[in-house]
Amino acid sequence: MAQERKKDRTPLEWALSYLAARPRTIREMELYLHGKECSECQILDAISRLRELGYLDDAAYARMFVESRLRTKPVSRRVLKEQLFRHHLSQECVEAALEGIGDEEELSHLSEVAAKYWAQASSVPRGEKALKTARKLAAKGYDYDDIHRVIRELEDGPEDEHIIWTEE
Repeated sequence: MAQERKKDRTPLEWALSYLAARPRTIREMELYLHGKECSECQILDAISRLRELGYLDDAAYARMFVESRLRTKPVSRRVLKEQLFRHHLSQECVEAALEGIGDEEELSHLSEVAAKYWAQASSVPRGEKALKTARKLAAKGYDYDDIHRVIRELEDGPEDEHIIWTEE
């Protein structure tokens, strides 16, 4: 019986069900409905209706994604850009969503994340602590020069002190 009800769903019902979990991009919706064996015409109609209702809006999706990501798990602009492209967003949407993140804001996020990692490594010897923190920050896509600067600030070391970034 439940199987029969699923087959009776319209593309719009499938789409609304898919949106219930979280917001989606237009391309994600197209791929989903295609997987449900909807015709191209049905997919276009469903997407058109969802756009009219305001349920599908790639520009809004990109902005919300960036805001949410920076609030919960900050990463670099480069990583955000990659993540947005994985959601099948256009270059225009991605650039518009990222244009509000300037160098100072990026550095602020980096400092915030670095302080967190630095505190987590409190029992690690100083050199290892810097290396461990730098690796985690690099994995989040931050620039090496900025990472070096922020770690120097965390160490309260002199400006001309060099931290060894490679293992010996």
